[in-house]
Amino acid sequence: MTRRRLLRSCLPFVALAILATGCGHSMPRTCVPPQMAVSPIIDLSAPPGDPGMGDPDILCSVKKALERESPPRPNAPITEDNRPLNVLALSGGGIYGAFDVGVLAGWSATGTRPVFDVITGVSTGALIATFAFLGPEYDEFLRNSYVNISPEDIYSRRRLLEILRSDSLVSSVPLQRKIMAAITPEILAAVAREHAKGRRLYVGTTNLDTRRFVIWDLGAIASQGTAEALQLYQKVLLASGSVPGFFPPVTINVEFNGQSFQEFHVDGGATASVFVRASMLRLKGNDPRIRAGSKLYVISSGKLFADPGCVEHGIRSITAATIQSLLYSNTRNDIYRIHDLALATGSHFRLIAVPPEMPLNPSSLHIDRVEMQRLFDVGYQMGLTGQGWLDAPPQLELECQPTNPPRTGVRFATVPPAPVPPGPMPPGPMPPGPMPPGP
Repeated sequence: MTRRRLLRSCLPFVALAILATGCGHSMPRTCVPPQMAVSPIIDLSAPPGDPGMGDPDILCSVKKALERESPPRPNAPITEDNRPLNVLALSGGGIYGAFDVGVLAGWSATGTRPVFDVITGVSTGALIATFAFLGPEYDEFLRNSYVNISPEDIYSRRRLLEILRSDSLVSSVPLQRKIMAAITPEILAAVAREHAKGRRLYVGTTNLDTRRFVIWDLGAIASQGTAEALQLYQKVLLASGSVPGFFPPVTINVEFNGQSFQEFHVDGGATASVFVRASMLRLKGNDPRIRAGSKLYVISSGKLFADPGCVEHGIRSITAATIQSLLYSNTRNDIYRIHDLALATGSHFRLIAVPPEMPLNPSSLHIDRVEMQRLFDVGYQMGLTGQGWLDAPPQLELECQPTNPPRTGVRFATVPPAPVPPGPMPPGPMPPGPMPPGP
């Protein structure tokens, strides 16, 4: 390669480096303090009497009306076709999955953890799902799998030149080995037995070629009982946990119309953070409330809202904050869909997540044993005490209270302004009115 061609090939990297560092001397911003930034506000520019968002009770009244709706046949005998189901959805979240594991262990300790009819998982939730499906006897295995690990157990770093020629920053071979060691023929057989009882286990991946979410029925795969089924099961779990860019995509061989093809699959969280489909409730088309009274539990790894913070000038910090905003927003939207399904089918919705006041490492890929033990401990206490469960998504709960109206200007307050004390009349002409009585 000539010097000119080498310089031309390096220009994009040079430009990126300039962009990433060129704003280092920009003037610092005066940011709104984090707690003030997320507090309910009073718009000081709004006209007097402006209703803003209107009556926040309207949405809540609709929600309560749906919740009060009676089951289709309250006196009908309970059969396998109409009995309420227990469904558990585990979200993505990287190391924050230690919180999920803690909630499950604490829940088991109470003796009230249900035998779930359906379990779904995405990303770290997919890695947990199999053992949550098989029951509390695997709680300790899950705890060790999250708390007693190091980065070397999950990935191996690539050299710079390798990164330039590869699909990812790191190699996922260590994670693949852990999955292969955990998902054994015995585990496959155990999943198949539960599937034969009518229980269902689903996980999600993202097909990079179609850019769409793909749901895999792991119980049906396990029921095939072959070496190929075991390999596919392991590959699906690896794909669901493979954060694109950080881990390489997983190649899955498929067949269409008798022809062989290869698909690229990555983390399901790229298209859905958590999921439950109406078909998983085994409803009937003419009777969507036949499973009224079912319970839809969602364990959301991490927090429901990102911690506010002042974003510095620079492409890296702005891009990171934007991606974080998208991820948290998508998670809340997916939770909303499950809540809507619960309302439409007469099911009970229950959601638990890391408490908003808990300090949390903003990187879900930063593997730290102390941090993961802390997440497990918090989850265990919440699962043990039952504290922290919500019966609606956080946005809906906020909308059932006075909320921030559309802005009409840039002057705000987080507390009502103090009333202006009465004082002497300013000098000037007297306002029109009756003359005061004379002597």
